[in-house]
Amino acid sequence: VILSSLGFSFKTLTTMSKGFAKILYISWLGYRICVFKRYLLGRIFEKKPDKLGKAGTIDRLIDGLIFMGTSFFLMDVLNVDMGVGVTSIFAFGSAGTLVIGLATQ
Repeated sequence: VILSSLGFSFKTLTTMSKGFAKILYISWLGYRICVFKRYLLGRIFEKKPDKLGKAGTIDRLIDGLIFMGTSFFLMDVLNVDMGVGVTSIFAFGSAGTLVIGLATQ
């Protein structure tokens, strides 16, 4: 009652707190997936010590994929509108991936 009389809007507070909770849960889930991935890589490459270089590369690649997935979920939660600039960056990135993939074959 006192906060309402002082001018606090509880509709805004509940919307902000739900959004903040979603951001924290998505970030935490991304971190836990990274920890589980490292556990699995440790179990897979534990018996082969000469393949630690490949394990490090795979670890970093999967970290990048997890980061991108987490970022897309966060952008969805934050309702970020993708303008022309962001869309062109995604198009350039996919074209670059295609060029590198074809060049390595």
